Amino acid sequence: MNCEPCTEHPLVAQTKIVTPEEIIETLSQHFNIKKDKIVGKPRYRHIVEARMIAAYILRKDRYLGLSLKQIGDLLGNRDHSTIMHSLHQIDNLISVMPEMKDKVRGAFMKVYGNLNYFKIGRAHV
Repeated sequence: MNCEPCTEHPLVAQTKIVTPEEIIETLSQHFNIKKDKIVGKPRYRHIVEARMIAAYILRKDRYLGLSLKQIGDLLGNRDHSTIMHSLHQIDNLISVMPEMKDKVRGAFMKVYGNLNYFKIGRAHV
């Protein structure tokens, strides 16, 4: 028995498979911040926020399966504990700030074209 697409059983949108570099580049464009700033040393709030969201998305991507160290290397040779702190920060901000949840949700949409990977909860630290 085949089920026709309907509101009760919507078709799941296909999630794009992207590389870590594509994720960082897409977020760079999305947040209008040069890639070298996201992976660099600047600590301005808007840059740090974009970097933390990048770490969050890189960790949530089940296809990539990146370790904290690998994410740290991609984001300017940051220590794994810095990445762990970023993930906790984003998880906490999402739970208390609707605008942060919207920012992260928008970033997921920009990177993947859907929200299949956007599940509220710990980023598997």
